[in-house]
Amino acid sequence: MAPRPSGRRCACLAWLALVAGCGLPASPDLTGTLVGESAHFRLFVDPDFDASRLPADLQGAGSLDWLESDWTDKQTMLKMPEGARKIDYHLMTSAHTVAACGGGADSCELRATLQIASDAPVFQHELMHAYMQLAAPGADPISFITEGTAQAIGCYSLPWKVDPREDASSWQEAVTSGLYDYGEGGVFVRYLIRTQGIDAFVRYYQQAPQRRDPALFATNFSAFWNMTIDDAWAAMHAARRATGTDAPICPCSWPTPPTDGQPLDSNPITHPYWPLPDTGGASLALTAPSAEFFDFADCDGVAPYFESNFAELQTTNFAPSLTDVAVAIVQLPSDGRRRYTTTPISTAALGAYITDSCGEGVPYPLPADFVTGWGALSVMVDQASIGGVTKYAQVQLPSSGVVAADVGLNTDVDVCDSCAFDQGSCVATAALMDPLAPLYTRVRPGPVNVRWKVPPVAPGGAFPDPAGAWIQVTTILK
Repeated sequence: MAPRPSGRRCACLAWLALVAGCGLPASPDLTGTLVGESAHFRLFVDPDFDASRLPADLQGAGSLDWLESDWTDKQTMLKMPEGARKIDYHLMTSAHTVAACGGGADSCELRATLQIASDAPVFQHELMHAYMQLAAPGADPISFITEGTAQAIGCYSLPWKVDPREDASSWQEAVTSGLYDYGEGGVFVRYLIRTQGIDAFVRYYQQAPQRRDPALFATNFSAFWNMTIDDAWAAMHAARRATGTDAPICPCSWPTPPTDGQPLDSNPITHPYWPLPDTGGASLALTAPSAEFFDFADCDGVAPYFESNFAELQTTNFAPSLTDVAVAIVQLPSDGRRRYTTTPISTAALGAYITDSCGEGVPYPLPADFVTGWGALSVMVDQASIGGVTKYAQVQLPSSGVVAADVGLNTDVDVCDSCAFDQGSCVATAALMDPLAPLYTRVRPGPVNVRWKVPPVAPGGAFPDPAGAWIQVTTILK
């Protein structure tokens, strides 16, 4: 399941698609012209590659800055040596990449050559292969370990699901068949890193056997870790069952954003992700530029991932596009875990924005352009522990507008210019679901209260579903 970057943020957002033939020991003709060189990379671009589909700052040699950001981040864990041979990154067309990698692979790091062929500017999975080649020179473990390692570390903005129903019947099958290298291989490597530490794991990787021999694998594992592979395999699955989540480990080495509400550098090249501060139980209010949703992931990959439900806005009767301005007011779990977001946030503020009673919180002033186009506000809480309750937030609207609703969506979210919910003009949006009623609530400048009846998580249900509640505000109607 090597991650595939999207057009939104190539270094961060991932589809979980299996990449066959990753790291093939081939010697293909890697087409491309050298367009730039940095401290750790040389960038080659295929003459047939359509660079116009990339953001302007990634065209030409622009991707080098993004590659260097990834190196800086991952080096905090893997400690790749400085002054080593540079990585050749070949940005190629999809067809040329498949031809170069062989086996139908749409991206690969050519083993022992420090050459990457990809149609994406920054591909974390293949970069991990190259980094490990530098961190553990000469090592060549079985693919269950090499692919598992490439899956184990990364900073991504989509949930990472490994379905237990797809587990191998035994560790012997997993290490010999090649069918579980990406899924359980990633789970296995992450378990070792979390319990034994990254430095010890790199030393293990350096000396791990190269043959798919279960007896050799077990003997080597026991000698190195002083525990049996049977015990480790059982503990790995028990840990995953206990948390219900097993996602890549993100170094979270970048600084946290200031929470004074001042403008931030939202360029994903210089800030591929933002580690979030310890809020101490307070709410965090974040703004993002156009067409963004908010995602929150655990740096260790253990706590549940959650995101705003802005994708649903594309189905509303009003929105011609996703949104012009996005705002999230989120109450992160007070569990001591570090979290990060890959959303290119433009401001961050800390305060008592989410409360248990209407009117008790600190009003959050929405951006001046929130209502002039299509502004989306998301309220997000730790549904796993507080589901089945009602939460409130108050925002300051900069101008008049309407709050859009849609049939079948957000029936548990209401807005009111006072705390008199369900009285007079403060009609619950659920009542507006009548197809004969207006599908919006008019709002004036000033304070507006948002009430969200947080649904409980059904027994055995996924967390969080939904992750949060949203409203959309605009001055525009069809």
